[in-house]
Amino acid sequence: MLNPKLKYIFRGAKKGIHLQEIGVLFILFTTLNISLAQTKNSIIIDRWNTASRTQINDTWIDTLKGEVLLHQGDNFFECDTAVLQNNQLLAWGKVILQQKDSLWVYGNRLNYNGDTKKAYLQGEVVLVNKQQKLFTEQLDYDLNTKLATFNTKGTMTEGKTAMISDRGVYDVNLDQARFYSNVQIQDPEFLVKTDSLYFNSKSKEAQFVSPTIIQYKDSKIYTESGIYNISNRQAVFDGKPQYLSPTQKAKARKITYNGDLQAFNLIGDAFIEEKNQTAQADSIVYFEKSEKAQFFGKASLKGEQINARGDTLYYDKKTKIFSSAGPSIFSDSTQIIQADETIFDQNTGMGMLRKNVHWQDTVQKVSIRTQNLDLDKTKKEFRAYGGRNLIAIASGSDTIYIAADTLRRESISTADSSKILRAYPDVRVWMKDMQLVCDSLAFAEKDSIFRFLGRPIMWYDSGRTQLASDTLFMYAKNKN
Repeated sequence: MLNPKLKYIFRGAKKGIHLQEIGVLFILFTTLNISLAQTKNSIIIDRWNTASRTQINDTWIDTLKGEVLLHQGDNFFECDTAVLQNNQLLAWGKVILQQKDSLWVYGNRLNYNGDTKKAYLQGEVVLVNKQQKLFTEQLDYDLNTKLATFNTKGTMTEGKTAMISDRGVYDVNLDQARFYSNVQIQDPEFLVKTDSLYFNSKSKEAQFVSPTIIQYKDSKIYTESGIYNISNRQAVFDGKPQYLSPTQKAKARKITYNGDLQAFNLIGDAFIEEKNQTAQADSIVYFEKSEKAQFFGKASLKGEQINARGDTLYYDKKTKIFSSAGPSIFSDSTQIIQADETIFDQNTGMGMLRKNVHWQDTVQKVSIRTQNLDLDKTKKEFRAYGGRNLIAIASGSDTIYIAADTLRRESISTADSSKILRAYPDVRVWMKDMQLVCDSLAFAEKDSIFRFLGRPIMWYDSGRTQLASDTLFMYAKNKN
């Protein structure tokens, strides 16, 4: 009910009644809008500055100007100018449509059918629902179904992310938007280009339903289907996904992305190629910022600097540290490593090998079998321990085998960097025509002399000759 304290002056006119406000405008609805019945479905006039009524045949047309406010149930309309005819509303100038307390639509012009509750807005249209904003030039909005449809370029924003398309439908009830034709997602971290896209404003998930290209920094991801959550920055690309960057290309049956960890997970027949290196596995996890990679299931790495096979492999590209869990084979230009557990630093040459170790120096023709091997390739030193350890050293056409509980190759002293091989205790030595047992062994590479200590016993000449002593010396080559 309008405020009865407001006063009007009525002025007769040939085709209607003109009202001029004195003070604050007010008049009973029945005075201005006689032709409309007071029903729940009627558009009710609440406020205006100036108004006029015109009759054409049996139809009354009411024109309202200046801070106009109308309502129909829980729906409110504001504008600069409104024309009301048979429950049909035309409005223009700073138009606002408010549906209950949760949705607003702004525009320059409104055509509203009060019987069907369908609105058509034009000119800088903005629909606001909770955190979502939809911008377009023309919008059809059904107040019954809460379905907004645009056929001119539209943009929906969610925080710093914008979804753009030529056409689209926004279902407010389902929190679901569908974008069609020249679709883009513009985000500070990436750009998506596709033909069709669904977005759930409640779950914050964008669903790719057609061939899609995601531009991420200087890289691109192609997929024919997938989901990206703009809130937690996690994605799943499962439609023939492929990854391409200036230095890498990758593919798998599925690729997932974790924005917080900046990690890609390639799942199923995973493959990565980078310059002259390739990697294959059942799945590969790659941490973009740290450049660390994890390989699971039938993993294989091939390249100029590293070759490896195993069930579970790890590689740090920045530090060039290779590691494995489970049986693996690792090789580079100077060595081959087999072990159940491996950690090897290609920069420092330091390595720790554990369980069922078989290490081979392909340059020096030396191999070791052990349960534990600590390795320093830079200093050319090692220590093998735990159980029985065996070293094989190529010597001309023959090979010298040495078994002991501990094998060490180290510098003679801090002042002398030349190497000495030590074996202890319970040493066994054999080669083509010689066998020997002793408590410990030392081989100085500086003078090429084997020193057998602790009651050594030697058999040679096919076992026909035996030597025993407190100490034995054997030259590995002729000494000048």
